[in-house]
Amino acid sequence: MECMISLIYDFGNEYNSGSESLAVSGEFGILEGRTVALGHPILMRGIFVYTLWAGYLGWQ
Repeated sequence: MECMISLIYDFGNEYNSGSESLAVSGEFGILEGRTVALGHPILMRGIFVYTLWAGYLGWQ
């Protein structure tokens, strides 16, 4: 159990180290922009709604 707690603690420290983001220098072009970043949640919601609709049609 202590080993598991130690692993979780170590991962948390590494994950929240405050290091610089990989997409800061502008080398990825438009993929770093806000438009693409906002498009992802919209796409995911659309897929979710489509899944619900397909499930509804399957129950009919």
